[in-house]
Amino acid sequence: MDWVIPDEGKTKILDEIFRLTTARESFVLDQWVSGGPVDDDSTGADFTLASYTGYAQIAIARADWNVATDAAHIGSIEKTTNPVFTCTGGSPQTIAGLLLRGATSGIIYAGCNYSPTISMANGATDTINPLKVSDKTFA
Repeated sequence: MDWVIPDEGKTKILDEIFRLTTARESFVLDQWVSGGPVDDDSTGADFTLASYTGYAQIAIARADWNVATDAAHIGSIEKTTNPVFTCTGGSPQTIAGLLLRGATSGIIYAGCNYSPTISMANGATDTINPLKVSDKTFA
């Protein structure tokens, strides 16, 4: 038996996962260079994170998310401001995607694969505009 998540459930699930603050961990956003692609079987241990000069994971609090919305039967939630990664020198590094992970558990809540990959060389920035997570029922 396959379950279908109606639109009102999609937005509620996203709000519960990303915005509810009661005794839940916050998040970190990381760029990754190898170990992907992100798929159904991925775990945090699969990935090598970026290490270029100036790289720092971005902390994301639960209060940093807007209220979840639904459009065309796809629930989505967005971060209130756009995260930005910046390379400040050193050797370039090829970035293959992003991981949104639990700040204390390290588990992957969501991830994306860059196609094509991007290069973080001195002075390069990667602005995630917007950081948006979506869910959809495939019935």
